[in-house]
Amino acid sequence: MKPIIFKKEGTQLNRLEAWAWSLLDHSFIRFLLAGGLNTALGYGTTLLLRYTVFVNEPKWILPFGFELDGANTVMFLLLFPVSYTIQALFAFRTTWSWKRLFLYPLSSIPNYVIQQSFIFIFESVLMFPPEISYALSAIAAIPIMYVIIKLLVVKKR
Repeated sequence: MKPIIFKKEGTQLNRLEAWAWSLLDHSFIRFLLAGGLNTALGYGTTLLLRYTVFVNEPKWILPFGFELDGANTVMFLLLFPVSYTIQALFAFRTTWSWKRLFLYPLSSIPNYVIQQSFIFIFESVLMFPPEISYALSAIAAIPIMYVIIKLLVVKKR
């Protein structure tokens, strides 16, 4: 049952409230809200790591000149259980399971690759500050992540 704040039926506020609650009936809208929360948590965690743990060594250089952003990499590892829980329980309203928790990082692979690529482009090529690079890279993967996460989180019927 949905809580009703504006109880007098037929008023503009009552209709607006009903419309807002009806939006939450759509998994894509809930996915966007959950993704917004996950993005905010990830962005804050990444900045915190960047300016505390990874101050002197923000990049990890791999063979063939590939570089990974250390703060972004650690953030992905730390927050994937939180992200899975938010997506499973809120966005897709499905039961939480250990099996799906351990499958969930598969959804982060494309997101991680896209974010690392954009962080490299924005910081190393375009010389944007880290705050802008992290924000733009987080937004870039949103459209494809809905489908990938839904496949991993929702049980097949």
